[in-house]
Amino acid sequence: MEDQLRDSTQSPEQLQARAGELRAQAEQSDIKGVRDASLALAGRYEDAAAARLAAR
Repeated sequence: MEDQLRDSTQSPEQLQARAGELRAQAEQSDIKGVRDASLALAGRYEDAAAARLAAR
């Protein structure tokens, strides 16, 4: 997953937006596993966005 995020052409803003979508999805889910997975994935998107911003 990290390789896919690193190699993607998405801007930091797009990555942050997707992280926000995933966090919203987590809030709406009644299933703990789905919430946990969505939050973990959101964190990875946020980390990738931060790395891209720092590289600018």
